[in-house]
Amino acid sequence: ADLAVVFAHLREVEREVEVEDLALAFEPIAISRALILANQAEGFMGLGDIRRAVQGYRAALVGLGPYELAVVAPTTLFSLGVALDRSGDLDAGLEQIARARTYDPLDRRLRSDSWFYSVPHDQAWYEGVGHWLVGRRGDGDEVRMAAYERAVISFKLYIARAPEGDRYLGLARLRLAQLEKEAAAHAKRARTPTPIR
Repeated sequence: ADLAVVFAHLREVEREVEVEDLALAFEPIAISRALILANQAEGFMGLGDIRRAVQGYRAALVGLGPYELAVVAPTTLFSLGVALDRSGDLDAGLEQIARARTYDPLDRRLRSDSWFYSVPHDQAWYEGVGHWLVGRRGDGDEVRMAAYERAVISFKLYIARAPEGDRYLGLARLRLAQLEKEAAAHAKRARTPTPIR
């Protein structure tokens, strides 16, 4: 499992996933298995195998008790949300991010020293969908508009930082256009007074 983390840091994702299979064959402890499965799912997402990434994130959460879920769920559910978004289902993705925030409302686990992005510019995508959720569900028009603005900035950062040939770059551009349209529609509704009946 430690060797797999080393390969993830080295961005040798195929070797990471292979070593995680070996680690899973020997690991009997549920929380340790869950962390390996979640890390492996991250590897599959990096390789562009979204189907296996989604399966891996979901498998990581199976059979865990309340203590284990409190440790594993915040980052695993958030990552599942990103994977579902990248599979083409933004709404399901945002729903998983909302679930992640029931465990960690301020995304502290994603900013902790124990978490890293195996693809560094992925941080902008994670932040973008996190802000997007607040844009849709935040409390009050000002909060929602500010969240939409931060989401737009995050996706622009992803696009600027992603190397040419990044497997998610096309979707990031599509999401940015969708986000800008949604933000503009919300701004228009927020400026329109509610008629008095």
